[in-house]
Amino acid sequence: MKSIGLNIGCIDIIESKNNEFYFLEVNPVGQISGYSLRGNLDFEKKVVEEMIVIDNEKSKKRTNK
Repeated sequence: MKSIGLNIGCIDIIESKNNEFYFLEVNPVGQISGYSLRGNLDFEKKVVEEMIVIDNEKSKKRTNK
């Protein structure tokens, strides 16, 4: 993401049967709501909640140093 000048986005990849990953595309606005709406799921909410947990853990590690 840094090499293409983005700090947010959705990256589409697939994994082959041989466990190789293939990059398909990057959506620079990071929008995944279409999948979420069609599947009646809460992707965005789950992603943001996990990002908050990770950020809080990193913040705790920085303050404990």
